[in-house]
Amino acid sequence: MGNLGELINLELSANNLTGEIPPEIGKLNKLWLLELYQNRLTGQLPVGLRNLTSLQIFDAFPVKAELGQFKKLVNVSLYINQFIGPLPKELGSWSDFDYIDVSENLLTGPIPPDMCKKGTMRGLLMLQNKITAGIWGLPNLNIIDIELNQIEGPITKDIGNVKALAQLYARNNQLSGELPEEISETSSFVTIDLSNNQFPGNLPASTWDLKNLRKLRLKNNMFFGSIPNSLYSCN
Repeated sequence: MGNLGELINLELSANNLTGEIPPEIGKLNKLWLLELYQNRLTGQLPVGLRNLTSLQIFDAFPVKAELGQFKKLVNVSLYINQFIGPLPKELGSWSDFDYIDVSENLLTGPIPPDMCKKGTMRGLLMLQNKITAGIWGLPNLNIIDIELNQIEGPITKDIGNVKALAQLYARNNQLSGELPEEISETSSFVTIDLSNNQFPGNLPASTWDLKNLRKLRLKNNMFFGSIPNSLYSCN
């Protein structure tokens, strides 16, 4: 493999490959796309992998600190594996990061706070892990799917900065605190699912101003108060 010096695209995903990733892969310094997901690979990432300075898309195994050092990386897909441990804190902080899907793993710890430092991320998919802390104010996101985790604390006011957000899935977490009025500033909402959390108090009156909203799922929380009459006049 190390002899393929001109290789820029290597796709080996969805096979039955076993063993460790060969260290010779670090010699492919022109590689910009590497796909190895949905295999049975084991072991550590080769140290030489950090030499892949042109890498932009990495869909592979396993999650290690080196993943945070790819400065051109814009797309990460690691879904449906058994990855453990936290995501590298530097992940996505170097480049115009666009998309991450690490759903259905055993990842722990917080979502890296600088993942969308440049404000370019559109998709954040981390459902069914053991993530403990979320982030809400990433301005260009279209979808946040963090359901079936262990995320605690409130949805913060900076969710009002996410003007393009259409889908928010956060059911089955440990979210708490009152919903901020700023949620109505995200006028693109089509779906909000906050079921099975610990939200207390009244729903913000601004919730009923989300004119594009088609699905609002809030069951199994601690909301109280009345449903406004204006809800029944929606068409």
